[in-house]
Amino acid sequence: MQNSITKENQDYINVVKNLTNRSNFEKNLDTQKKQNWKVEHLKKYLEDNGNFEIRNTIHLAGSKGKGSTAHFINSILIESKKNILLYTSPDLHAVTERIVLNGKQISKELFVKIASEYTENNFFNNWSYFELMTIIAWKAAQMQNCEWQVIETGLGGRLDATNALNQKVVNIITPIELEHTEILGNTLEEISIEKTGIIHKNENVVVAKMSEEATKITKEKINLIGANHALVDQECTINYRNQSIENQIIDINTPVNNYKEIKLKNIGKHQAENAATAIRACEIAWQKIYKEKIPVNYVVRGLSKTIIPGRIEKIKTYPLIFIDSMHTELSAIKLEETLLNLKLPKKRVIVLEH
Repeated sequence: MQNSITKENQDYINVVKNLTNRSNFEKNLDTQKKQNWKVEHLKKYLEDNGNFEIRNTIHLAGSKGKGSTAHFINSILIESKKNILLYTSPDLHAVTERIVLNGKQISKELFVKIASEYTENNFFNNWSYFELMTIIAWKAAQMQNCEWQVIETGLGGRLDATNALNQKVVNIITPIELEHTEILGNTLEEISIEKTGIIHKNENVVVAKMSEEATKITKEKINLIGANHALVDQECTINYRNQSIENQIIDINTPVNNYKEIKLKNIGKHQAENAATAIRACEIAWQKIYKEKIPVNYVVRGLSKTIIPGRIEKIKTYPLIFIDSMHTELSAIKLEETLLNLKLPKKRVIVLEH
């Protein structure tokens, strides 16, 4: 039988295999290797190669909600017709999902073209999977003349590869809770140090709604750094109009504007809170760069168009099936709250995979 794999697909398979065979904390949380975590070599490489990571940046760290918040921000900025990179992790189906340029996954052709420069160069032999993926994303953004980038940390923040960034327009700290304790620490204080490690002095920080203890600790860390913070829970209000199995309709009021009848395709109050965080970050970023308020229609249209897979995602109506990629206690609580608020039939089956 003739081999049906094209050269393009074979090149893609080879590149992905090379990348995923490298040190990869997503596959193996080897705590012994944490001592090797550094970002200095990434910073040095970027400095020696023209700092192609520099552009208007919104950088996110946190335990929960950072991926959803990043998608919301990306959709809002896309409405401005600017060129935008969205870099998130992990992926659900393919590594190309991690690098989104102007709302579309990077093509296999472009991914292979960029990635091969690194996987075939012995200089990068000891670089990890996530380090190379991050560099590939920034190189793709340079090639596509991206004006903005929305960057989600992988694990932690302080020693994360994305923290090779030196200039950010806005940082975001999403809800912090105990997670990956074998790597990040056993207390909220230790984890907060890692997450807020992305922040530089005098930068802007948007702090999402989180527990009272986590908020207090996060504020203390931000103040020690000398950054400016905006607390979403204090500055924004959400009016929940309606929720169904298909969507939810909300109003969000901020210090800048009132955004009416936003239709979110992802359900759950936590997604409305993520949307509020995204709005506040976009307001601050837009004002800083363009010296004006972000247009209301960019926000409402962008949020209404956002689709975030794997977050209480309805994949079938009869029988009704949702899938969710939760991996922490808080995520499980939010899932339960959302399903209870939908007033679904009491007979339910929950399938968990560890």
